[in-house]
Amino acid sequence: MRRRPASGGRPHKGDRSTLITRPPTPLAEAVRDEAERQGLSYSDYVANILAAAHGFPPVAAPPVATPAASAAAQDAQMKLTA
Repeated sequence: MRRRPASGGRPHKGDRSTLITRPPTPLAEAVRDEAERQGLSYSDYVANILAAAHGFPPVAAPPVATPAASAAAQDAQMKLTA
């Protein structure tokens, strides 16, 4: 069977390991809130915190907002507060 060429998706992030933790609920909620505020996955946000704590460069950058995405986010926020 012939393999199809890749058709998008996110780029490979390199070799990764799995770490599991069970923080107290208020801490987990704060982490989730901040990850969402920065536009990162929970995993990427926590990886950035660990990298900073151990002298490594950030492993993930927040996505670059486009004018269209920014306008859509503002519209959604306006609907929530109206």
